[in-house]
Amino acid sequence: IVGRVVNRLRPHAYVCLETELWPLLIHTINKKGCSGVLLNGRISDKSIASYRRLRLLFGPVLRKFSMIGAISASDRERFIEIGAEPKKITVTGNVKQDISIPDNPQSVVAAYTELLQLKDSADIFIAGSTHDPEEKQLLSLYQKVGFQYGQLWIIAPRHLDRLGVIEEMCSQRDISYHLFSECTKSTQRKYSLILVDTMGDLARLYSVATYVFVGGSLFDYGGHNMMEAAIWNKAVFYGPNIQDFRDAAEALEEAGGSFRIASMEELQNKLEWCITNRQAYHQACMKAGEVARTRQGVAKVQAELVIKSLLRATG
Repeated sequence: IVGRVVNRLRPHAYVCLETELWPLLIHTINKKGCSGVLLNGRISDKSIASYRRLRLLFGPVLRKFSMIGAISASDRERFIEIGAEPKKITVTGNVKQDISIPDNPQSVVAAYTELLQLKDSADIFIAGSTHDPEEKQLLSLYQKVGFQYGQLWIIAPRHLDRLGVIEEMCSQRDISYHLFSECTKSTQRKYSLILVDTMGDLARLYSVATYVFVGGSLFDYGGHNMMEAAIWNKAVFYGPNIQDFRDAAEALEEAGGSFRIASMEELQNKLEWCITNRQAYHQACMKAGEVARTRQGVAKVQAELVIKSLLRATG
């Protein structure tokens, strides 16, 4: 089947993302003279042991690529370790972290400020891309910190099919909330908790946040993209399990633009420190934005690799 599809499409280049290595497919396109490019390549802490064991299988596959765009220098070394040719590997960065904001960011802030009926002095805490059991712990923290400091809290679960479970948690704790989809300019907001039940809003909602926690990080989910918040000049809180975004976390931490926490208790302590040390926290936010802006341009670099590969393939 693979051979028939390749014969019919007759591609000049095959672009593989995120180290999706299919030996038969790579062998077939290489045999047909199609140039293979691996972009956003990474080898995670979890998978490196398996690749080492199967080096005799994956080494020849990697050598069939004309170019490999690795996310980080450590990923480059891992590719070399399992058999890729060093001269074919370029460290490009992570295209997922190449994030831009609108030319007029204040219009985004103004729109959400009006929609959510925000007050100038109100602190907004956003927990984005959360997983089980982070929401349960966050709701407990909301009842402590959110109530005490009069904050608006916004929780955006990574998977919307968990929303019913979170609503039940709120009911059990007698917590009133709004669904984000029900928020309108003309309807008065009564509650200080909003559950995001829509897709595509979180990245821009970060624009009005005072504090941001990126979920999937307190437990073994690998973390999520903290640069979506950092690009809006937000110092990011996250847990220890950020192996899928290790390079981003390291860059933010080195610059002083994020806070790695080990538990909800530590998150509470860090939040309270930030509340009472506004100037230091503001500086951390500016550092986060600076780091995020250095990640811009990755898509262009990766596109240039594809173009170069196409030019080679077509002569």
